[in-house]
Amino acid sequence: MFSIELDIASDCPYIELLRDTKKYGISIKLVSECGPGGGNPIYEFFGPFASLIQFCSDYDFPEEYITEVR
Repeated sequence: MFSIELDIASDCPYIELLRDTKKYGISIKLVSECGPGGGNPIYEFFGPFASLIQFCSDYDFPEEYITEVR
């Protein structure tokens, strides 16, 4: 299992995030409601490495921050 923490625009509806995670076969967890990146919420996305790579690639997120969960 692998994970990545990302700040997501605060105006992005949570239901949209849930739909996206289901589409990629990954899970989501709220880490912080008000993160350091302009106050946007921080979410952790986790699942298979290939799924996270595809998710990051499709939404232009930095793949290099994907880490293995131990």
